[in-house]
Amino acid sequence: MTTEQDSLVISDFKFSADRFIVAGNDIELESSPNVSTFLFTYDLNASEERLVLDVGLGIADNTTFNNYTMFIQPVPRNAEILDDDFFGEDNNYSMVIKGTYNRKEFNFRISPTFDRIFNFDRVTLSDIDETLILSKSIDLNDVFINPDGSILDPTNSDNNSIIRERVSTYLQVEGFAVNIL
Repeated sequence: MTTEQDSLVISDFKFSADRFIVAGNDIELESSPNVSTFLFTYDLNASEERLVLDVGLGIADNTTFNNYTMFIQPVPRNAEILDDDFFGEDNNYSMVIKGTYNRKEFNFRISPTFDRIFNFDRVTLSDIDETLILSKSIDLNDVFINPDGSILDPTNSDNNSIIRERVSTYLQVEGFAVNIL
């Protein structure tokens, strides 16, 4: 993102969710308490989306889903993940954004805690080989471009609450079925 005065390049965008619920008209599935953290990341150099942790769910045929609830929490100290970005000396974090602002590297880390319910078009799994896919996306222009067209400075701690609120507001989830064969 570039304006006449500023430039922003995001190289990594990561957040953690400690649990989720996926639901439909007659079903509600919650993540197991044995799974403590899910990480979803974006890497500027990656040519495809990366799912850091793959979780398979066995779901019966003709099951319909239209709702997903995600619970964002800081990564707990005892989490068995290898990404040190989520761990600090005094605090652990639930959101990490890395990049450059005006060619100076930054590592934006905050600890927002929020629950977010996403409704999407009904997805019916009608074949035993189909899998429910929940694709999470966010337009970083919505997060970092102000209404006047200027770039929100992620290195200024006064902007932490604005960035957190925008991520919470603009994060989107789309549900669809894919045949895995």
